[in-house]
Amino acid sequence: MPVTAQDADDLNFASFAHTIDSRILRALADLGFARPTPVQATAIPLALEGRDILARARTGSGKTAAYCIPLIQKILSAKSASAQAQAPATTRGLVLVPTRELAEQVTGHMNGLLVYCAREVAVVNAASGATTHLQTCARLPSCLSAQSELVVFSACC
Repeated sequence: MPVTAQDADDLNFASFAHTIDSRILRALADLGFARPTPVQATAIPLALEGRDILARARTGSGKTAAYCIPLIQKILSAKSASAQAQAPATTRGLVLVPTRELAEQVTGHMNGLLVYCAREVAVVNAASGATTHLQTCARLPSCLSAQSELVVFSACC
């Protein structure tokens, strides 16, 4: 069910304290995000439930955070659950974006959200430093086999 702008105005990120790690909430506060946008208020709870989401919204509406926050939360939860089994680090999330510039933006946004849990979750931009489509594609297998839990990838250069 879509969240209206009025519903989103009534929420703040602290309302997610029971489902989102406190380190993510602290990073959001540091970044100046007090209230979720309508797309975030709708998508974050659904994503945390494991539901698939298809969202379309204007530039600047918070779509990146709408998928980054639940993705990071799911990885932190999975790592916490597997810590007792001492599972080796593995890629748990792959973010596909259409351009190298967007890959840089998404990686930067994720790093901002990970400021208090960077030791637990590593993010790598597979498009970083590549100058051609072939170089970017050639880097993907090594990025996936590295000890990065999150990989941001763009097949376009």
